[in-house]
Amino acid sequence: MAFPAAKAIANISPAALAAHLGPGGPSTPLLLRGLVGHWPAMREWANSSSPTPSSSSSASPASRTLDFGGLAGLRAQVGEDTAVDVEVGPRGRGYLDPEWQRITMGFGLFLDAFVLNRIPSSDPRSLPVGYLAQADLLDPNTHPALCASVPELAHYKALNGDIYRRTLWIGPAGSFTPFHRDPNAGLYTQVLGSKVFHLAPPDARDKLRPSTSALHGNTSTAPTYTRELLRDGGEWTSVLDAVGRMEGACEARLEEGDSVLIPARWWHSAEGVGGAGVGVNAWFR
Repeated sequence: MAFPAAKAIANISPAALAAHLGPGGPSTPLLLRGLVGHWPAMREWANSSSPTPSSSSSASPASRTLDFGGLAGLRAQVGEDTAVDVEVGPRGRGYLDPEWQRITMGFGLFLDAFVLNRIPSSDPRSLPVGYLAQADLLDPNTHPALCASVPELAHYKALNGDIYRRTLWIGPAGSFTPFHRDPNAGLYTQVLGSKVFHLAPPDARDKLRPSTSALHGNTSTAPTYTRELLRDGGEWTSVLDAVGRMEGACEARLEEGDSVLIPARWWHSAEGVGGAGVGVNAWFR
């Protein structure tokens, strides 16, 4: 059984979001549309001011779309040589995998090697996945142009006026975050590409079998993509079928400009699909 589709709402007001999460509200996940049409990032980050290997006249429309013009606008705002910490591991495995590691490299090299596939390989599917997860780059003191491209939403402060943290997420198709939960509510927005979230209520904890590690006790031991586990017929298929039937559990597929509201302590997994993906998350309380 697939998780049911998340309830979709267009142009929700900050007050309505606060009521949804506040005392007496349902406090369930929502797929939110129409919140970020004004963000310059929706137009700027994929713009290319000069030809790139995939944006030249000889490239197919499909390849130009997946390459996003080399993400030239985003490169310029972050900085080609800005050092970033990249999560690297086997395809379809999350940060609990023993082969997972964190590598520091220049932002431009990360994009070319892991997101845009500009480094040739005879077997790309065998390559590890590199994922820039929860990157603390949205600092107006160090990256003012980047922050101006994704201005804070009033919704972030609608609950109690406190934004805990805002982060940038960039990865290829196949980037994966396993089921886990956070202590604060989150609003994740897809700027480029597509991403699929699966969400489950706080009391799904026992079903999702969290790690016994002190560091990752908030993370499920489900070994790979949720969509794959739901269809492979193995032990986790029945587990996730049961989770998907829990009240409020849902699947949210985000296209460009969509956001997902993740209530505090709700379990969620995320998978990048279709091609390169760029998103912004805000945790608030």
